[in-house]
Amino acid sequence: MNEFTKIILGNYEPLEKKGKIFIYGIEERVNSSIDFIRNKYKHYDEFKIAIDYIEYFHSDTIKADIDSLFKLGYYPATETEMELDHSIKHALIG
Repeated sequence: MNEFTKIILGNYEPLEKKGKIFIYGIEERVNSSIDFIRNKYKHYDEFKIAIDYIEYFHSDTIKADIDSLFKLGYYPATETEMELDHSIKHALIG
């Protein structure tokens, strides 16, 4: 019986089982995903530009007048950053 089967058939509570399934083979999945993105994803250059934009420039584009900040705060900007971050993480771990 392999390790994954032991997790599936094991006597774990549901949350613990989900956690164990989530991390099972995660390093291999991440490395495989990175290899695919770097070497086979046809929009890799645009992908790198998007990441660089979010990492280095996006926070500078926030409209800083008091009315906008009072109404929205930093919500649209932080939401954009979080959505890209979550999407990338999801792509990496499968």
